[in-house]
Amino acid sequence: MSSVLYRSLLLVLVLMSCRSAAAEPIPVEDFFRNPDFAAMQISPNGKYIATLAPIGGHRNIVVLETDNLRNAKQLTGHPDQDVAGLFWANDDIVVFTMDDDGNEAFGLYAVDRTRDRPSTKVRTLVEPEVNWRDIRFATVHSILPDDPDHIIVSWNQKRLTSSNLYKVNVRTGHRVILTENFENVSGWIVDHDGVPRGALIVNGLRGKFIYRDGEDEEYRTIREFDVLDEGISPLVFAFDNETMLVASNIGRDTNAVYTYDPATDTLGEQLFGHDEVDVTLPILSWHRKKLLGVSYFDDYPQVHYFDEEERRIQEGLKAAFPGKQVTVVSATRDETTSVLLVSSDRDPGSYYLFNRDTNQVRYIASRMSWLDPEAMVPMKPIAFEARD
Repeated sequence: MSSVLYRSLLLVLVLMSCRSAAAEPIPVEDFFRNPDFAAMQISPNGKYIATLAPIGGHRNIVVLETDNLRNAKQLTGHPDQDVAGLFWANDDIVVFTMDDDGNEAFGLYAVDRTRDRPSTKVRTLVEPEVNWRDIRFATVHSILPDDPDHIIVSWNQKRLTSSNLYKVNVRTGHRVILTENFENVSGWIVDHDGVPRGALIVNGLRGKFIYRDGEDEEYRTIREFDVLDEGISPLVFAFDNETMLVASNIGRDTNAVYTYDPATDTLGEQLFGHDEVDVTLPILSWHRKKLLGVSYFDDYPQVHYFDEEERRIQEGLKAAFPGKQVTVVSATRDETTSVLLVSSDRDPGSYYLFNRDTNQVRYIASRMSWLDPEAMVPMKPIAFEARD
């Protein structure tokens, strides 16, 4: 063990012993209880908030009106497993994921927020398949903000080690396959119209990136690579549906975000990079059709903003909650109203509503109100030398 790591561990033990001498120990169970509220999402029109709440001992979906946070309605009532996550597909329908009996095979389901309609019955969009040989499950690839009736799903139904893309109607469950006859696909990239345009195909240590110019064009190989070499990883299309944003470590030790022209396989301008950590997470505004910034994790979560308006707003929010991490977890279609999670290393966090037009913040609820932030020990980053 390095001397730096030893000293860091010793400091943690001292802090823990000091805290335990000053206060009663907190039961371990308190840290693992389901939060009172989790995964809070505002509907595209801003009229409703969906959240996960422990009902009957498991996380289920509850929807309430944003105005005065009233008229709460329970949409699911699963007695033996948790809803894992959720999002609004449109103003009426909540899509959610649920694990299949602890197998980590997640199915996709949809439910209407209006409980007095026949359509409120939970609809299965993709049922996971679990047997002694394999697990076949789906993940949401694209939400399609401009197409409220559909989402794009990645599903390994046909081949265990390779996923195809399906366009799924959230109202009816009808599925249309968008990609076929490809093996060893490790990831697809879809443009903002919902058209699959490229894929990374990896077989052993060799890989290639296939691409097509449009929906009616044929795929072609534009780049071949060794997975251990420096390379380019597609992230998302820019809003022109021609340029891509990619992560690349060509000529550097860490991944930085660049523009990239797939038609000519040309790496463009470096938008942002960090010498110590990878930067791979662009922040996009769907309403304004622009790149706002990139997020990365140094000692603590960080964001580099390109958009000055966004920088000003976020700096104002950080000033309003000193010492806290302010994260936008959901926003309306016009991005005027957001749900914020305000948290820290000592605070599991609370949800707030933020109105950009009025610059007002309104408290919604605490995630885990039974934990006292003042009783928590601050987290501190450590660094140590590894063998390599």
